[in-house]
Amino acid sequence: MADEGPVVVLKEGRTVRRLEAPHRRVYQSVFGSFVLERVVYGTREDQKIESVPLDARLQLPEDKWSYWHCQLSGFEVARGLRKQTCDRSSKPLGAGHLLPGFEGLVANDAISIGVHAMTTRAE
Repeated sequence: MADEGPVVVLKEGRTVRRLEAPHRRVYQSVFGSFVLERVVYGTREDQKIESVPLDARLQLPEDKWSYWHCQLSGFEVARGLRKQTCDRSSKPLGAGHLLPGFEGLVANDAISIGVHAMTTRAE
């Protein structure tokens, strides 16, 4: 559970205490959902959690979805935007066939976004 003792000193120098009960977290990975019980640190219950050593050690994202899910979502959004843009641009001008390079631009942006998301994980 990554218990680091009764208190933890944060990077900015503040001290927070271990909260009494372990906190649950759902993590959705490509292998399914997992419920993690972990020790958390903060000022008191029902306030913002300041530190979760297990999450940091496992480099988990802040929300429940894995980095892979986030990257896939970016690709799906890019694909949807490409289709919408091509559909819209072909109607007024009859020029949908003039945008073949647009697909490559969107794909490159989606790849860049995915690579950025994967390389900027919590440290």
